Amino acid sequence: SATEAFNYDIDTRDRDACVVCGWKIRGCVDHAHVIPRTENETWEELREQGLIPLRAKSVAHECRNGILMCKNHHSAFDCFYFYIRYIPERLAYVFVNHSKHIDLAPWNDKDVRIDPDDPRAPWAVLFAYHEGLVRASKPFGASVVTLPGPPSSPSAHS
Repeated sequence: SATEAFNYDIDTRDRDACVVCGWKIRGCVDHAHVIPRTENETWEELREQGLIPLRAKSVAHECRNGILMCKNHHSAFDCFYFYIRYIPERLAYVFVNHSKHIDLAPWNDKDVRIDPDDPRAPWAVLFAYHEGLVRASKPFGASVVTLPGPPSSPSAHS
């Protein structure tokens, strides 16, 4: 089935382990979707805009829309605590702990275990979309430009 093909391709590409921490215990690693399976309209919009190929499978069955993550990292990913960004200069996908959550600190700015040269590697635009959702959900996270403080009150002597 398409779901079995999705799972097989991700298991093979990600070597049956969480792309963040390497956790590998069967039953404790999930097949996560970058764009949620229920986001058919978003998927079609990405396709119509030419951001993903027209030949791409459905949002639920395209292996380039999936990654393996342990249950902890999958939950944090879905709750917008972190995002993954492709950094062309490093030729790597990198973990960004947007929430500054202490439990995610060990992985911040570390390469995740996704080979960008693998033909089944996730499309970077999907992670960029997820990053936008994270930034919108948590606008004062770690990787947001520092906002200036309020203007100081005028001095009595000026």
